[in-house]
Amino acid sequence: MRLKNAALVVSLFATIACTPRPESIAPVSMTGAFNAVSCRNASSQLATERQKLVGLEKQQNSAATADAVGVFLVLVSYSPLVGQYLA
Repeated sequence: MRLKNAALVVSLFATIACTPRPESIAPVSMTGAFNAVSCRNASSQLATERQKLVGLEKQQNSAATADAVGVFLVLVSYSPLVGQYLA
């Protein structure tokens, strides 16, 4: 019974430290951030940021996958140990 409880506690702590998937990260409000920007300039900035987002999502998914594998294999979350936690 103690071993079962210990395994439950270890797995709980291991899953808490995992890197979240991009879709689970809440967006940040940008209210008023583009008030002084023209529509054309805002559209250009949006396209640039969307391109950056694709790369950042890939990095975040890689970190989350590495964490999941690490937790599954050795019960250690990998990304926080090597500084890959991006969120």
